[in-house]
Amino acid sequence: FVACQIVGLIAAYSQMKHSERLQQIVFITDGAIGNEEMLFDLINAPGHHARLFTVGIGSAPNSFFMTKAAQLGRGSYELISTTSEVHSKMSRLFHKLNHVAATNIEIAWPDHTEAYPAKVPDLFYSEALLSYAKLTAPLTSLNVAGNIEQRLWQTNVQATSNVSNNRLGTLGARQKVADIEDKGRRGE
Repeated sequence: FVACQIVGLIAAYSQMKHSERLQQIVFITDGAIGNEEMLFDLINAPGHHARLFTVGIGSAPNSFFMTKAAQLGRGSYELISTTSEVHSKMSRLFHKLNHVAATNIEIAWPDHTEAYPAKVPDLFYSEALLSYAKLTAPLTSLNVAGNIEQRLWQTNVQATSNVSNNRLGTLGARQKVADIEDKGRRGE
């Protein structure tokens, strides 16, 4: 079973040559995944431009792996615990696959800013794009760029207030801890 997962992802990625169109892989499993690091290395390998969406079925999937693999692959994770959820969760996934708002997003944070996640995910219709950063000074505006339907898009986001929020600081700290743990697993 473990070898099938690796072979399946290798085959999927090898078919995904860089092209003008956004390419997407859907990885579905109902079992435990024990070779996480090898699969993370495969997903992180240079030259992989396809987005990876993971779907866990039942109560046995390795949710840590499925969540992290989707994050590294700039996709998302769906967990289907019961057969009654199949239609709604898969419909949501297919809607997402067909409604990408922006890809290859880059946020022009000031120099020496710690931003998480390191790879900014794609933006989907009806969803928020979340990125956390530890700043040395308040921002008044921020440039954001990406691609919309293979065309360059950019905007300037204006800050509306400089109100301190401890919850945001906590969320950012959690993102940093997760990033440090990921680097530790990869030996960086």
